[in-house]
Amino acid sequence: MAMNVVNAGHRTKVHDVRPEAATDLLEAGAVWAETPADAARGSDVVMGSLPGPLEVEAVVNGDQGVLDGAAEGSVYIDLATNSPSTVPRVRTDAADLGMLTVMVGGDPDTLERVRPVLNAIADPSRIFYCGPVGSGAICKLCNNLVSHTTFSVLAEALTIGLKAGVPLETLSAVMAAGLGIQPQDRPVRVGFSIGTSIRPVSRS
Repeated sequence: MAMNVVNAGHRTKVHDVRPEAATDLLEAGAVWAETPADAARGSDVVMGSLPGPLEVEAVVNGDQGVLDGAAEGSVYIDLATNSPSTVPRVRTDAADLGMLTVMVGGDPDTLERVRPVLNAIADPSRIFYCGPVGSGAICKLCNNLVSHTTFSVLAEALTIGLKAGVPLETLSAVMAAGLGIQPQDRPVRVGFSIGTSIRPVSRS
């Protein structure tokens, strides 16, 4: 996502607890920030892609966090799979996002301000306004419930078929045709743990 923002021509500062993770971004023209506060300082929009609620609160509200460097009127976009109860505690205008399909919760006018940045990471037709702060997180959790359940069932079905002697390529082609989807011509890499997908849906 960050590379898409850089490639779209937006002036971009980056920070990560693992500096090596930003190497490609720096080579592409991004500027390194020593802390989240440094990343926020002078920026109209700050995007955080973090594992979960604890990390979001630490990065935004913690020492040398985003709020220590953000100017009045700047916008924080939360890309985490977050708890709806955490989002209101992050004390800035926020948009709660998913990857590919973007689910936004917050002020509609704020969404329009940051839409050019969101358009760099998602198809504009797949950016949805979901309602007040926290609504985007709820929609993402509901979407994850469906998608992760589907992935689990699909994995089990492929395993059963493979163990029964049917080639994986044949199983994949048959299931793709039956479901009306396009088979992937590359392996799917999972970049998160099950733990990062478990979030309470309650607003309390």
